[in-house]
Amino acid sequence: MALVTIAWIKSDSRAILAIHTHMVAHNPRLSVTHNGHNTWKLHVSNVQPNDSGTYMCQINTDPMESQTVNYLVFSSHFLHVSLETFSLEYAYTKENVEIKYDLARLCFLFDSKTELNGKSRLSNRKSRTGYMKVVIPPDIMDLDDSADLLTTKESNDLRLRCRATGTPKPTVTWRREDGREITLRSELGVKRVQSYEGEQLHLVGILRQEMGSYLCIASNGVPPTVSKRYHVNVRFKPLIKVTNQLVAAPTNSNVILQCYVESSPRASNTWYKENGIKLLANDKHNVSEFTVNDYAYQLNLTIKQLSRNDFGSYICSAENPYGKAEGTIRLQGIRENVGPRAWIASLLV
Repeated sequence: MALVTIAWIKSDSRAILAIHTHMVAHNPRLSVTHNGHNTWKLHVSNVQPNDSGTYMCQINTDPMESQTVNYLVFSSHFLHVSLETFSLEYAYTKENVEIKYDLARLCFLFDSKTELNGKSRLSNRKSRTGYMKVVIPPDIMDLDDSADLLTTKESNDLRLRCRATGTPKPTVTWRREDGREITLRSELGVKRVQSYEGEQLHLVGILRQEMGSYLCIASNGVPPTVSKRYHVNVRFKPLIKVTNQLVAAPTNSNVILQCYVESSPRASNTWYKENGIKLLANDKHNVSEFTVNDYAYQLNLTIKQLSRNDFGSYICSAENPYGKAEGTIRLQGIRENVGPRAWIASLLV
């Protein structure tokens, strides 16, 4: 019976890695095993990017034999490469090249060659090659320690930057965390999109409605996909809206006066009576705030057990470093036991 020697060679550098089960390369991450029959395995642990390249399994026989090589297949099933050869004299059913890896990095082997030789007279040296490509999951670089919290004044421009590394090169996509559309302004007009692709997101003439969290998502087909959150703060002076500027209620009842406020940063809020007296929370008055979104909230003033002395004008005030705003509500009384249609006609002066 002919003697068979298997050599593992990395074609790129023409370096001999191993002969039979003897390691030639001084690389502790490489090893070779043999089942004592017809299977040789090359193991690469803790796969690194520089492991990419073409690997050759070379079969040396002595003396020369007539061989029939039907086909060569390299399959990319989770780091598993199969080399199938058939011989008239040797039962080489399946040669396996296995790549071991740690969970931090993923490696895939792609098809390299498929040779259909048919029946031919081959030399006593036969080799088969396979290409191993090491791929690295995406990772987002920290360009600035404070880049995840961005602040600007309303109507200014703001540029969000996000750079990712990985192999192959990752695609960077921007989305708003709350699912709302991204507003893109240019000389051509305003465009609203669900997502934007690119390392930089330029928000031109940003408005308060665009405040919130933006996600930079990096992907390259190698799991896991990674993301980074950027919170955008838009600063502006307070705005107060009063829906009901005239409120009527009977004596001995409770009434709620409401002001809608938009402010960033959040304003310092105060309720005043028309005589300039500041109203504080006590047994007579209750002051509360209810958040609407990142920049809007509702101010409530509850007045308990109304008396004639409570009627008059009330002022809600909001102030932040960018300015101040006020809203006025007039509270009037109505006679008790009067139907709803007669409320306006029976206002007390």
